[in-house]
Amino acid sequence: MEQRSEIEVEASQAVKSLRSKFEQLAASGSGANNNGNSNNSSGSNNASPAINGESSTPSSSIESSSSAKSLRSKFDQLAVGSSSSSGNGRAGNGMAYQPQLKDAVQTISPTSTGALNAYDSSSSSSSEPTYNQKSLRSKFEQLAAGSSTSSGTSTAGSSGTSSNSSSSIFKGTPAIQAVTPTYTSSLNSNDSASETSNNQSDSAKAAALKRPPPPPPPSRNSKLQNKRSLSPMPSVVTPSPLTRPVPLPPSSLLTGTGEIASALKPVKPLSDKPPVPPRPSTMSTFQYATPEASPVPSDDETAGVVVPDADSERSSRLSAYPPPPRHRASLSPNLQSIDGLPATTCTPPPPPLPTRRSPMQNESPLPRSPPPSRTNSQFRPPPPPSPRLETMGLALTVPDQPVPSPMERRPVGSSKLPPPPTRTVAIGAVPTPVRPVSAESSDEEDEEDRLLDQLPDFSTSSRRPPILSFRPGYPEPRIPYHPHTGCVIAAGPHVVVADEKKLKVYNLEASETLVHSVEMKEFGLKDTKISCMEFRPCANKANRGYLVWMGTEKGSIVEFDIRKGTVTSMKPSAHLHSITYIFRHGRSMVTLDESGKALIFSPDPEHPDIDINLKDSQPRAIRTTDKQEFVKLLDGKLWTSGKLEYHGTSSHGTSRTFPVVRVFDIFSPGNSAKSVLASEHCGKVTSGTIMPSRPDYAYLGHEEGFVSVWNLNTEDGWPKCEEVVKVAGSDVMSLEGVNDKLWAGGRGGMITAYDVSSTPWTVTNSWVAHPGLPVMKLFVNHYAIDMGRRMCVVSLGRDECVRFWDGFLSLDWVDNELIKNEGSFSTFHDITLLMLTFNISASRPDALNTDPGNQEFFNEFFASVDQPPDILTFSFQEVVDLENRRILTKSVFLMTTGKKGDALSDRVTGNYKRWYDRLVLALKTQYGPMGLEYDMVAVESLVGLFSCTFVKKSSPPLMLKDIAMTFVKTGFGGKYGNKGAIISRLVVGDSSFCFVNCHLAAGQHSVRRRHADITTFIENNTLFPSSSNELTYVGGGDGTMILDHEFVLWNGDLNYRIDLRREAALSAIKLGDFALLRAHDQLLREMKTNRGFRLRGFNEGPLNFAPTYKYDPRSHEYDTSEKRRTPSWCDRILWRSRVPGRMKQLHYKRYDDVTVSDHRPVSAAFRVTTKMIQGEARARSKAIVEVAWADESERLLEFARAFYVREALL
Repeated sequence: MEQRSEIEVEASQAVKSLRSKFEQLAASGSGANNNGNSNNSSGSNNASPAINGESSTPSSSIESSSSAKSLRSKFDQLAVGSSSSSGNGRAGNGMAYQPQLKDAVQTISPTSTGALNAYDSSSSSSSEPTYNQKSLRSKFEQLAAGSSTSSGTSTAGSSGTSSNSSSSIFKGTPAIQAVTPTYTSSLNSNDSASETSNNQSDSAKAAALKRPPPPPPPSRNSKLQNKRSLSPMPSVVTPSPLTRPVPLPPSSLLTGTGEIASALKPVKPLSDKPPVPPRPSTMSTFQYATPEASPVPSDDETAGVVVPDADSERSSRLSAYPPPPRHRASLSPNLQSIDGLPATTCTPPPPPLPTRRSPMQNESPLPRSPPPSRTNSQFRPPPPPSPRLETMGLALTVPDQPVPSPMERRPVGSSKLPPPPTRTVAIGAVPTPVRPVSAESSDEEDEEDRLLDQLPDFSTSSRRPPILSFRPGYPEPRIPYHPHTGCVIAAGPHVVVADEKKLKVYNLEASETLVHSVEMKEFGLKDTKISCMEFRPCANKANRGYLVWMGTEKGSIVEFDIRKGTVTSMKPSAHLHSITYIFRHGRSMVTLDESGKALIFSPDPEHPDIDINLKDSQPRAIRTTDKQEFVKLLDGKLWTSGKLEYHGTSSHGTSRTFPVVRVFDIFSPGNSAKSVLASEHCGKVTSGTIMPSRPDYAYLGHEEGFVSVWNLNTEDGWPKCEEVVKVAGSDVMSLEGVNDKLWAGGRGGMITAYDVSSTPWTVTNSWVAHPGLPVMKLFVNHYAIDMGRRMCVVSLGRDECVRFWDGFLSLDWVDNELIKNEGSFSTFHDITLLMLTFNISASRPDALNTDPGNQEFFNEFFASVDQPPDILTFSFQEVVDLENRRILTKSVFLMTTGKKGDALSDRVTGNYKRWYDRLVLALKTQYGPMGLEYDMVAVESLVGLFSCTFVKKSSPPLMLKDIAMTFVKTGFGGKYGNKGAIISRLVVGDSSFCFVNCHLAAGQHSVRRRHADITTFIENNTLFPSSSNELTYVGGGDGTMILDHEFVLWNGDLNYRIDLRREAALSAIKLGDFALLRAHDQLLREMKTNRGFRLRGFNEGPLNFAPTYKYDPRSHEYDTSEKRRTPSWCDRILWRSRVPGRMKQLHYKRYDDVTVSDHRPVSAAFRVTTKMIQGEARARSKAIVEVAWADESERLLEFARAFYVREALL
């Protein structure tokens, strides 16, 4: 109330100031007139000099016309200012208009006062901005035309006009209307109503200083009903008052009257007057209704929120002139001094919520519902755009077609249908979470899963390095080289290494010492660096593999004889740029520099028996691509690839990049070329080769672990990509086809041999060639086939070493043949193995004494086999509470460090000791009366994991050796042992066993994390100390890795789940339909379909029992907690045997009555056939196998030689 009183006082002062200013103008105007007659009383306002004065003088008419034009421009500015100030409330409007009205009044000449009166009288009867401005414009034009022809007015008429005009000033002044909207609401077009309203305004303004409430509104039965009876529009039904309020439009000019004024039809301007420029579209396009007067003005009225009435005139007016749409242009809420406009602090209103409405119809408009009043409304309409925006190219235009109101939803698309309704959330209600947009990431994950499923099967691979020695009985040769600036070639036992300015020659059959070590400056080639080398073809067999062409960084070609250690010829500046590659093809040589220029040296057709030489042979030059990153001569064509990539979509619909491979047919007459693309996404090309067993296909190695397969036997003669295979998780750095295997060098220093004859590909060998560093290059020593009858493969690593490998993998061939005849030199013995896995969920052994089902647990476990087992293994998980922070902290800092020989440590918790004692007690209770004893041979703990192995004392005793235990942590990046594995090893006779007790990552969707944990265990090559007994282990291993052992038993809480709804799983369990559950088991699916899964080569017994997880503690009900997990087979026992027939599972079961944990224990029994090798008998068998291998190797060498001759490499 106090704020409203201050506003009324301020407005009243503005009114008084305006009144006094007009009285002064009236007095000065009367004195200046020649008429001298004035019937105005002292209390009335000034008369219009334009009407009372003499009109016979031409100067008077000229002055009146110019004054009218000046007045017109002034009110144009006022119209713009009123729009920018209309949203500031009552006091804001008055204060915004007051200084501009004062400036306007001070510039009004006495002859223009009548024009002001005419403007006021017209503006008081209309609340429509568009009609006001048009009416004002037409009246000014009439005044401008009529002031020059008027000759005077009678005294009485002058007095009457003066009186009405002066009262009209106060009615039509926008400042007064904005301050007191309820006072001017009763004004009508008749003069008597104007006089009555004027008297009421004077008394009300005086009362406004005392109390803010305005006087009551006029009776509807008098003037409003008369006015409604004149309305030509039909009446409408009173709308509901429950709709959302409509905010004040930004460009409305409210007159402040309590009702909609009578429609003023615009008067057409005179034909002899130029048209007035139009207003900004935001001010002069549409008309808005004003609220009807109420006894007490609400806050909505003071805030500028309009509540339309339901009478027919209002409904017709609103439907005929819909409000303009919200402009999308961003206008600052604080427009400071733009072209002299005052700054404003208006903030744009929030956009109104859409409501479901029917489209607007011009013929029969639908009734509008008045919005409910909104109390304490704080929003303000946005300011109108500045006139300067049009000059800045930012003019906002409004289309001529009807625009829907802000409350209506805009049509979408060409069908002009409204958009779907917006959901309204109640106050205080929890909003629906936003659905994550992961379509693209989901597609990428599906693509990654598909590629992982394509990984070759390496469950039966050998990791024995196929080391090749040129001197039997001597260790393998190791030749150093510089990986960045050096280059290496080999021909038989001779190896040539170039290191910038030095050239070194080795003969591996004699020794590893240098045969020649020369520098280029000795031959007059100072500061010459060797960049590439290749052996030159020779017609004379005596020279084959001894003459070397060397390319230099200065573009010269030098021929070197490695037998003599001298330069035989040279071609200086053969290229203008550094020579990067030299290739041998039949009797020709190809040199290529970094700019893409290639020189082809071929024998003279007239003298084909003469070899090419640098002095006489004239090369043929061709142009290829520059900045090559991959160049290889395959199938008589030059294959190149750089950094160029083609962006496209793969066959699976994902956006991918494809490297561009450009193939040049350099030996054809036209030197044609073609660019080809891979059929699927693959990384940058790194290497390429052709396999002797598949000469019609080329293989390209790529980054990201891809290998693309290209068909060379096509109709047009150009290669075509047929498939892209994911072979590794890291880059394929080098590639070489060797016999029937595809050799690939990886970034981690591994060389892997793939058998590509079947689908999927199979990994036959994988070994560490250059530990931890990339294998930079792989190539075949072709001349070794004739010189040493060997298939020699050379690898260059980042570790600065040159290593040589047996391309035929002869050791594996011999071992595989010996395994087939193992019964001829070995004796076998069967043993029984019983193992148990149990996630005890931190329960104590005393919990087994609660009920008969728990008490009989161990008795039932030992009775699961007919005879006492020879080996007993117990694997427990969650021996301690993994959710107890205090215990976990002690486990991390006080746990045993894995010392062998220490049976148990009670420094962490007594639960390990208690369970160990309970196991010993159970063994004595079960087998003591039988006179049997068991020795504990291995025990280990890791936070929640606990493993213990017992061996029966028998006669004759089991020959145990190489017993070892270790653990691997996988929790928190391998630093925490809440998840991990305990791995133990023992050897019985000449058969090796490995037991894995693991607890993998939990979670329904953590399949990849569980895969990663398993890979960490299997790929760890430092688990156990190396063993010298190579006959005990398989796959060329030395016992340091899990898969080096002949028998591997993997058990524990593997945490693989069933991908099925809980209700469906419970129903299948109730019906005993375990086949349905097995079809959705994650572990079984991965073992069957994922060729890259590390447990793919393992076996598991049939799951003919109910899932073992998760139960409510001390009950037989599956999880009824808030999570309501789906029952799953988390507790599993898997096994692997090198010879499948030597390991047979006797049973695989769970124990239903054990309720001390949320898991159920699972046990399995096996009959295992162990062996004892007789050394002498094996040696005789090996000699027979080696003879057979000699014949086989000769066959393979002849096959390989024929291929390399056909490829013009020999």
